[in-house]
Amino acid sequence: MGKVSSDSIEKTREGDNKFFSVADKFKNDIKKNIITAILAAFGFLIALVWRDAIKESVNDLIKLFNIQGSGTVIMYSTAIVTTLICVAGIIFFSRWSEKKV
Repeated sequence: MGKVSSDSIEKTREGDNKFFSVADKFKNDIKKNIITAILAAFGFLIALVWRDAIKESVNDLIKLFNIQGSGTVIMYSTAIVTTLICVAGIIFFSRWSEKKV
């Protein structure tokens, strides 16, 4: 049997280190993607709850101002008012997030 040179042992160690480095990076990427998916799911759930709240508020406003019409008119009215409320919310929270504490 031939002797194993120290160079070949060193190359094997370097190869193992590269492999484990790539494996760790892959593992971290998977972890980040899972966390991102979970956070997106929470955000989606929050959006659905707010959607219902905003929709009920808009429906109350339509009743308050006695807006009448076909179902299509009411749906468009709801969509327009909801859009205005959401745009105002986006502007408010965008400015709020830019403020320094």
